[in-house]
Amino acid sequence: MALILLTVLFGNDTSQIVTASTLTQVPEPIDQKTFIQPTIRIWDVSWIPADSQPLEGAIDLILKGTGLSGLGHKIIEYSKKYGVNPILALAMFKGESSFAFRGTRAYVNNNPGNIIATGNCRGSPKGSFCRGIYGEISTDGRFGVYASMVHGIKAFFIMLSTEYKPGKRYNCDDMTCVISSYCTLSKPDKSRYIAQIKEWMKNYQTQLN
Repeated sequence: MALILLTVLFGNDTSQIVTASTLTQVPEPIDQKTFIQPTIRIWDVSWIPADSQPLEGAIDLILKGTGLSGLGHKIIEYSKKYGVNPILALAMFKGESSFAFRGTRAYVNNNPGNIIATGNCRGSPKGSFCRGIYGEISTDGRFGVYASMVHGIKAFFIMLSTEYKPGKRYNCDDMTCVISSYCTLSKPDKSRYIAQIKEWMKNYQTQLN
């Protein structure tokens, strides 16, 4: 009966008809935190939003009180520039140096990834001036020393991008390959370390979501 009445009122022009269903439609709520990928892919940064400040802030909460405190924006900057998932970086910084916790070797060296000295720095005496492939300015006798923590963070992203991506030296598609090549631990310890990194990645994904 209602349809007959509407037809009488509007003829064949149905563009003006408003039905009960259209009156009750409610727009879908916008989720402000949909920037986390459902599956962690270590080289995928396409999910990072153009406005990454909320993500940077969430990372800063994880880093609060550590040697990387306040550097969430640099982690995101280098993640996007070098195509390395920041969730992988966070887990590795945690595992390698507890985020360069104050007083640790990594903190003193500005080297949160505990990168072994490269280039002219490899094999050089502790404290000597040298130039490494990834920007080291010195060495502690084993690990590279960087001019600042920002330089150390950048070195980590450059190294993963140039040595670990598919088609590069280590040709890695997943985290297990990266850690197996990166870590110098014995096989049993390495297996436990890989499991721990995986767990931290899951935890950070949850915290950032």
